[in-house]
Amino acid sequence: MEFVLDPPHGIDPLRLGMTSGEARTALETLSPLTPTAYGELALHLTSGLGFSVGFGVGPTRDRVNAIEV
Repeated sequence: MEFVLDPPHGIDPLRLGMTSGEARTALETLSPLTPTAYGELALHLTSGLGFSVGFGVGPTRDRVNAIEV
């Protein structure tokens, strides 16, 4: 599986600014999601690669503002 890093826009299939629903749909194309304690979306692939998605507050509420790989 190959992922394209596209700073400062995101990493395929995730883009900064996506809604939480869009991010969930994008990650679910890769594997089932794991909920986290703080409402982030998390995905751990069998290869050991993981994704964690954080969401903003205030004007960016419910929009992706962090992607950790």
